[in-house]
Amino acid sequence: MDEGRAGNRSRVTIVSYVRRTMPDGKSSIMEFRSVDLSPTGVFLSTEDFGVLDLSEEVELMVAAGGEAEATRYYEGRARVVRSARVFSDADTLTESGYGLMFLDADQEFMAAIEKQLAAASPG
Repeated sequence: MDEGRAGNRSRVTIVSYVRRTMPDGKSSIMEFRSVDLSPTGVFLSTEDFGVLDLSEEVELMVAAGGEAEATRYYEGRARVVRSARVFSDADTLTESGYGLMFLDADQEFMAAIEKQLAAASPG
């Protein structure tokens, strides 16, 4: 699932929380399941394309594991860079959601994710 993005993407199901500032100044916090993760971003699964806007900047926390042993992959700002609906050859919706790009990721973080993804991928 490279599709021209920088960095390796691995299919992982992890929990992500998005904090979005509403027009009235209040915050909305949403929980998503992540479809895949790379050093530069994450793809969040949702069928509702009304919850985020393209180019919108949000606060994001991506974590794996239960509460006691949760690993925080990323906590910082992110930009919504794409929305997608993926269909099978039989025109069945296989996944839909948003691609978010990490805005606060430094080289150390990106290298750590690359290492973690390489260790987790089979073969």
